[in-house]
Amino acid sequence: MKTLKQINLEIQLVKEAIESNTEGIAIAKRREEAGWDSPVKSSHLEAFVEESKAYLQSLMEERKIHLESIEKTGYDALGYNEDGYDKDGFDSEGYDKDGKTKIPKSKIPYYVIAKEILMKKGNLSEEQAIKVIEESTFDEIEKQVGVQKSIEYAVKSIGETLDLDDKQISDWLDVVFGKKERVDLRAMQERWNGFVRRKSISSGRDKEGIASGVAVIAMDAVHNGWVKDNAEQFFKEKAIQREQFLYLPIEFLGWKEASKYLTFVKPIVEFLGGSCIEDLIELDLEELTIHTMHSFARVLGRPMGLKKVGEAIQVLNDYEFWTPEIKATMSDSRFVNETLLPQVKEKGFIQDDGIILALENESLLWVDDEQEEKERQEWEKEHREELEELEELKELQQKKKALQQEADVIAEAEKLIEQQKDTNPKKDTEPSIDE
Repeated sequence: MKTLKQINLEIQLVKEAIESNTEGIAIAKRREEAGWDSPVKSSHLEAFVEESKAYLQSLMEERKIHLESIEKTGYDALGYNEDGYDKDGFDSEGYDKDGKTKIPKSKIPYYVIAKEILMKKGNLSEEQAIKVIEESTFDEIEKQVGVQKSIEYAVKSIGETLDLDDKQISDWLDVVFGKKERVDLRAMQERWNGFVRRKSISSGRDKEGIASGVAVIAMDAVHNGWVKDNAEQFFKEKAIQREQFLYLPIEFLGWKEASKYLTFVKPIVEFLGGSCIEDLIELDLEELTIHTMHSFARVLGRPMGLKKVGEAIQVLNDYEFWTPEIKATMSDSRFVNETLLPQVKEKGFIQDDGIILALENESLLWVDDEQEEKERQEWEKEHREELEELEELKELQQKKKALQQEADVIAEAEKLIEQQKDTNPKKDTEPSIDE
């Protein structure tokens, strides 16, 4: 059953359809009588009008039921007034007259994330996790899950990507944490849809691909925030034993570790109307890793092996989320080679077959030392002429530099001789007239 407001609107539309099609019947009959072709037969229009009248009658009967209910209670049979709003001021779609809606606790992103954390870390069933959320305050839940900061990093990243100002980001944070009783969800989703439309035109990616790109950027922001907030844990025994590689930029982590940050991003993107397809997000993260290795290869040369990955880590001086102490440790070659690289090899991006295959195909990285040496020799053989030309060019440049230096020395000597002549003029040896 529809609300009275919906029925009134539909009655108006059906009456207009009956009126226009009745006129169409007359026109169709005149064309048929004249022997002209008609786009629609008059008999078809007559059948449609009769069906519309029957439907109109059923609507009028429903309307009568609603009107009787309104006369008694002030609300129709579904609990809505003549303007289409219930006792709480919401229409049948859950929006008030200002276009705002009330989000159920179970759909607020913070509580969606909290439920997942309770199930994963607290080993609770879905029913148990829902019960905890329904019966607990925000602070009580946060003590158990500790996700507030990570969610803040995710929202701020998504907001900046969508070009929101600080006030808008603050409002979105209130919505995501369930601090607003009524929310202009349509406006938030339209902001997302507008971004997707613009980005689709400029990038050529579909809406799922664009959502994937936004998700990877937000995951990176959450990871960077974790690195900054957990700096003091870096030197503690647990991290020293197996987790110090987690303090590297996200492209070194691999999908298994990086995907944990998707927990804080996916519910927010979906709340805005986007969709997070994990396979696409994983591919985008692979692209980020490959791009980073390309950057290192330009500086350190290719092909690269694990040793060069270690060298790359040591020169990550622009990673702003490390404290000076962590930065100093990461620049220590012994620490990197003996502690960090084994962790990266065992748990990091080296474990991602897709990334390694792509890097090997582009002659960027070999994990196996023997394979690396073999590929290096093949690469040098393939590029021997280029390398020889490069060596000849280097020799010529060195010779040119040596000749230039020699010419500079000679020029400087000549300059000194001229200066000496000017300060010590030669005396006349011939006698003057007076003598």
